[in-house]
Amino acid sequence: NPAFNLLEINAAGIVNSAPNITYLSLVELDTDVAYYWRVRTNDGSGYGNYSTTANFTLDSYLATTLVNSQVNFGNVSAGSSYDTLLGSPAPFLLVNNGNIINNVTITATSYFQSAAFPSEYYQFKARANESGSFNENLSAMSWTNMTNETSIIHVVNWDWHEVNNDFLTDLKVTIPNDEGYGAKNSTVTFAVSG
Repeated sequence: NPAFNLLEINAAGIVNSAPNITYLSLVELDTDVAYYWRVRTNDGSGYGNYSTTANFTLDSYLATTLVNSQVNFGNVSAGSSYDTLLGSPAPFLLVNNGNIINNVTITATSYFQSAAFPSEYYQFKARANESGSFNENLSAMSWTNMTNETSIIHVVNWDWHEVNNDFLTDLKVTIPNDEGYGAKNSTVTFAVSG
C-alpha cells in the first residue's frame, strides 16, 4: 500500500555490485494488485531520504501450451476398445504457462456416425502428470462421456507453478459394431478460463 504500513517486502543490506544492483525476492506476489516501492541509501553513517514512490502491477497472464495435440488410434476393429492410458498412442498433454490458477472445460465433436453422442463409445478423463497440478477431487478423473456441453468444468484449479503445472487427458474409444469403415476424426477443445 502507498502508506507502507503493511510491508510485503522490506529488504536491507543490498550491496552495490556495479554495474547492476538487483534484488530477488522469494515472496510470491499476487496478480492484479498494485505494489508500491521506494528506496533509500545508507552510506555507513546514516540513511538518506526515501526516493519518490513508484508502483507496478503484475498482470494476470493466461497462457496454455498443448504439447501433444493429436491422438491417433490407427487401424481399429469393431467391438474393440482403445485408450491412451499406456501411452500408445500418447494422451493430450497441457501445460499452464501463465501465472494464474485456471479451470478447463473439455469438449469435442462427435467421433462415430453410428453411436449416440454423448455416449460410452467416446470418453475422456483427466490424469495427473505432476502431483498437485489440479484439484483431483473436483475434476473428471474417471471415464466421462465426451460431449459438446461447454458449461461443465472438467479440470478444477489447475496450478501454474513450474513444479506442478501440467496434466494429461486420456481418450477412450469403443468402436460400435455397426460403424462403417473409413477414417474417423473428432476435434477436441480445451477451453481454459482464469
